[in-house]
Amino acid sequence: MASRARKPSAYVKVNGTKLSGLISCEVDMNQHHKADKWHCVFALRAAKAWGIEEWTSKNHYRFQVYLGEQNFERLILTGDADSIDVDPVSGTVKAMGRDLTASFVENTTKQNLPNWTVGKLIKTLASMHQLNATVRMARPGTTSPQFLTKLNQPIGAFYDRDSDEATDYPTHWDMLCFLAQRVGATVYVKNKRLHLQ
Repeated sequence: MASRARKPSAYVKVNGTKLSGLISCEVDMNQHHKADKWHCVFALRAAKAWGIEEWTSKNHYRFQVYLGEQNFERLILTGDADSIDVDPVSGTVKAMGRDLTASFVENTTKQNLPNWTVGKLIKTLASMHQLNATVRMARPGTTSPQFLTKLNQPIGAFYDRDSDEATDYPTHWDMLCFLAQRVGATVYVKNKRLHLQ
């Protein structure tokens, strides 16, 4: 019996619009402690492609990278552009950026948080970054009393009582990674959701 050759394909949506003219797209999936990076190249002159005006008139470009074959597709990354380089001579647009973890990496908190619970912090930070939060055990349907107890502890319980560490973390992401380690979980952003599990 002859086997069919698989033809994986990718496409990209920018600000909700599926674009044609994709020449190449690379995604670098990092470990959970860093933002995933992506790099896409588009042809300016492709049919139904965006022109120079669309690529230069907006302040914000949100990219969604999909990968699939035949009737199956999967959203593998959602992120914002860090740079867009329009080259009319070569007729290409090069866009680079990071997934939504980047907003956590770039923001710090000035609030006094020691009395907040871990669960409250996760949900509050997700909301601040316009994401939803999922807090659960790694295996759905299981609960660990110890995990749930740690989620409801004040953040200050995870730090040296005589220090101000709870307010000294330089970024939201550093704080989330530290607390995830303390409760025995992993923290990561996948598309538009902050996960602690």
